[in-house]
Amino acid sequence: MTQLLIKALEAAHLQDSAEQKRLQAAIATKYIPLVEKELGMTYMIQGEDGKIGKARDLLLTEAVETGTLVQTEVSRTVMEGSKPAQCMRNAVPIYPMKSNAMDVLIRPAGRYAPFVGEGSEYTIKTQDYTKMTLTAKKIGEIPLCSKEMVADSQFAVIEMEMQAAGAACENTLNQWMLQVLLDNAGNEYDINAAVAALGGAAAIREAKALIAADGFHADQVIYHPQVETYIYKDYTPIAYNPVAQEQMRTGLLPMILGCRLHECGVELTTTTTPVASSAYTWGAPDNGYIGMVLIDKQKCGGIGMRQDIFVEDFRDPLRDLIGGKVSMRAACQYATGNTNAISRVEYGGA
Repeated sequence: MTQLLIKALEAAHLQDSAEQKRLQAAIATKYIPLVEKELGMTYMIQGEDGKIGKARDLLLTEAVETGTLVQTEVSRTVMEGSKPAQCMRNAVPIYPMKSNAMDVLIRPAGRYAPFVGEGSEYTIKTQDYTKMTLTAKKIGEIPLCSKEMVADSQFAVIEMEMQAAGAACENTLNQWMLQVLLDNAGNEYDINAAVAALGGAAAIREAKALIAADGFHADQVIYHPQVETYIYKDYTPIAYNPVAQEQMRTGLLPMILGCRLHECGVELTTTTTPVASSAYTWGAPDNGYIGMVLIDKQKCGGIGMRQDIFVEDFRDPLRDLIGGKVSMRAACQYATGNTNAISRVEYGGA
């Protein structure tokens, strides 16, 4: 966190013009360079004349409120809040959508070409693609901030509210895609509670084999945070094991059996959730909970992105509230003919 939004809001609401200029200069020389280092590029904003320019240059020549520093930083803060929650958008394909609904063709499992005799005709084979229909829905909320909060300079609270709204949208996207994968998985590997100690790499190995037997190739693992302890057991003791030592130092799990791992800590139960209720409970290690799901990334389905997380201005004069609508338009779907490209892992099963 660079605190640029907090400082920009503070500068925009200062009544003392000399003090505002001083703070603007501090933002340009101290806080914007931190953002540029974080972004790895020059921070650009829109000036009063509508032209895009370097944030630090425009800030020294214009008032904060006449440019778009605050608006740009609000959007960046929302996206910053969503990043720690990102999971599914990294695990499944993202399909840009040009309209509210879109059909996507996905290749099915592999097939075999026939032998061709000398001088014989080749067999003409047309591919039977699996069609996936994506229909976008809007996800969003309004993090409300009272005028009193602004007047009392509670800008840190405003920043936290914006970050929380970004994370909330990302959590719902994760929850929706997880529900789609679990409810439509064609394979399942059940691990008995008595042998739950084998619930790490062993479970990945067995579920991966189920998917491979159906002609698919599992390359992504989405797991519940409670399952992490079983995976860690595969790396202990760490003596003379450089991979385990690095994992214990950073807390980052390496690829396992050619699969990338993604932690997904959303709540998903058979009762009330923001998305349609799932037939399964996400968790571990007992009561028949589903703790992992393995997928063939290119053939399982994916997320349609009509519009990624964005912010719109919002005003409610009757209740003296100000804020921004934080929302996204997306779709989550599985490939109908490729359900065996997905495998659940049940913990605590029979």
